[in-house]
Amino acid sequence: MSKSRVAVTCSAPVNIAVLKYWGKRDEKLLLPLHGSLSVTLDQKDLRTVTSTAASEAFDRDRIWLNGKYAARFITSPLPSLPGLPCFSAAPAPII
Repeated sequence: MSKSRVAVTCSAPVNIAVLKYWGKRDEKLLLPLHGSLSVTLDQKDLRTVTSTAASEAFDRDRIWLNGKYAARFITSPLPSLPGLPCFSAAPAPII
């Protein structure tokens, strides 16, 4: 019997907070004390890329950071997500 595998990769631009608001001027309405200013870089210049895969064939959760296996970051099995195929409960490496 073959084991199903699904992989997904996504990317996100880098956002740099130039001026971050601190405090609230109205606790009830949750209004910030000061405005904030940020810059989002074009993805062709700098971005974050994350990939994940799930398969019934995987025997444990694994994480790679910058191409290197990072076992110290796994402390418990990753949670499965509702609505995904039945093998979504299988261990999922994050690359």
